[in-house]
Amino acid sequence: MCFNKNDQLYGGNAWLTQVATDDIIVYKYLIKKKLLFFNKYYAPVINRFSYKKGKTYYSPLNIAIHYHEKNSDNFAITVEEGFHSFIHHIYVFRFLSKYGIKFRRDFVIGKFIIPKGTTYIKNNEQIVSDRIKFIGVIPLKDLDR
Repeated sequence: MCFNKNDQLYGGNAWLTQVATDDIIVYKYLIKKKLLFFNKYYAPVINRFSYKKGKTYYSPLNIAIHYHEKNSDNFAITVEEGFHSFIHHIYVFRFLSKYGIKFRRDFVIGKFIIPKGTTYIKNNEQIVSDRIKFIGVIPLKDLDR
């Protein structure tokens, strides 16, 4: 998943990132793999990163700024590294639909916390953070799509 945001500098400064003042609930789509005694959940996009329930993970944010024109205050922000997630589970389904990805049998919606004190950047649908904690899976019957 790639995060993009268009913005404009105000007075020569832009606040690109924020620090969470409270825990933030976010959502990701994951692949569930049934093993003999437990389930394993992993991100399908990048390196099939595996998440363990209750564990907090860290990854530095890698933010790039691309100016639309030389000497312009208008720019686009791209974040390639960090934990990409959605601010509401409905955006997971929109993302999958937009890219023609069918919600498969082994897909699940994971509920995560971006812990208080975490650095993050967000747009209207996505949030990318440097820390994230997997708290569980939301049953599909509990989701409104």
